[in-house]
Amino acid sequence: MSEKGFTLVELLIVLALTSLVSGLSLVLSFGTHRGTVFWDDVELVTNQLYQARAAAIQNKDGQAHGVKIGTKQLITFTGTDYQSNSASNISFSTDLSPVERPDLMIIFQPVSGATNTPTTFTLSNGLNRSQITINEEGTIIY
Repeated sequence: MSEKGFTLVELLIVLALTSLVSGLSLVLSFGTHRGTVFWDDVELVTNQLYQARAAAIQNKDGQAHGVKIGTKQLITFTGTDYQSNSASNISFSTDLSPVERPDLMIIFQPVSGATNTPTTFTLSNGLNRSQITINEEGTIIY
């Protein structure tokens, strides 16, 4: 009499191979997810820089506008210096940190949108890096 079906060993081998493939897929998807989150955060930083520059060019509130980039935090502010207690500050959380400087401030001058201190800085999430340059006219290049 012949028996049809699979043995326990065959089923365990298939289960082990399926688990291995699933585990590898999960590990690879984490890297992809982390890369996507990184580029979303870089877009957030550059968008806030563009918005601060646009507000300065429009002479909104008759003041300079700036962005403070810190470790895992981004703050937009009004004025020539960051005041932590100002009601006009807008704070965002990110997974990024400036590599060279822990607290970086970029201030755009009213009407011209220029910066007093052109700068190039690198943002990192520990795995990926992106370099952003702001020239003396306030142009943002990334």
